[in-house]
Amino acid sequence: MEENNKFYILECEDIKERSLFNSHKKIIESIENPKVLVLLWTTNNLEKKKNYEKIIRGYFLDLGVKEIYFLEEEDKEFIKKFKDSNILYLPGGDTALFLKTLLENPLVLENLKNFKGHVIGNSAGAIVLSEKGYSYKEGEVVEHKGIGILNIKVFVHFKLEYLKFLKESDILTIGDNGIIVFVKK
Repeated sequence: MEENNKFYILECEDIKERSLFNSHKKIIESIENPKVLVLLWTTNNLEKKKNYEKIIRGYFLDLGVKEIYFLEEEDKEFIKKFKDSNILYLPGGDTALFLKTLLENPLVLENLKNFKGHVIGNSAGAIVLSEKGYSYKEGEVVEHKGIGILNIKVFVHFKLEYLKFLKESDILTIGDNGIIVFVKK
């Protein structure tokens, strides 16, 4: 990828299964000195968070990333971590919690919106990046208002049987292990 291009990857991958690993490998290889910043704000469960951090760290290390930063809430070094990173990873998990936590941290939100590097939004992370996002839970479609970095609507973990639930048009759908790449000049 050309250095002056910025990409946004929207996806639905269970990174434990590594179904998109080869796609990520090609993208990571195109970035000089890749450094990842992870906003692991999709759970409040400390045990889950530690487990996710271990999985995410291992995944990116196996992709060839040498520096992986995790942003904690109220992290005093958040500006340095944003500046030192050229890839931002927004993981899957609890979308409502992720959005709530971001909105409670306006300086982090501002840095996310102005991030100069490449961005990967996985499931909840894809919804966060979008104007509006949808998922299917317990027999109904759940709608979330994202932060609108991308002027799109996205439906994550989409299955064809969910078509009957759509009440809006112009929605990008991402199935399990699916990926959409936006390139901005």
